[in-house]
Amino acid sequence: MRIWVKETSRLAYEDLFGPIDPAKPYSQLSNMQKKILDFMDLNTEYTRKQLSVMTGMETSTIAGRVNELVANGDIEIIGKRKCPISKKTVESLRRLVWKVKTKLQ
Repeated sequence: MRIWVKETSRLAYEDLFGPIDPAKPYSQLSNMQKKILDFMDLNTEYTRKQLSVMTGMETSTIAGRVNELVANGDIEIIGKRKCPISKKTVESLRRLVWKVKTKLQ
């Protein structure tokens, strides 16, 4: 059931803003999106609450930007785990390897 929700969300996003470009360069991301990605190490799992604490942004702001980054293919949801901060079971996030900042971007 969860997959269907994600698919419908993606389709709604594309209806409003056009097709999602998975090759969107780092330089075209918003400053908040860049800040989140810059705090994320490769091969490390994060929760939205952890990203909120690390970046100093509100959790609601992080949630919106993370959802955009997931839709753009910059971050993937890799499962669920207990958040070390909130102690709740939440989605676990990971930065995708091919979306690393380079000097060319």
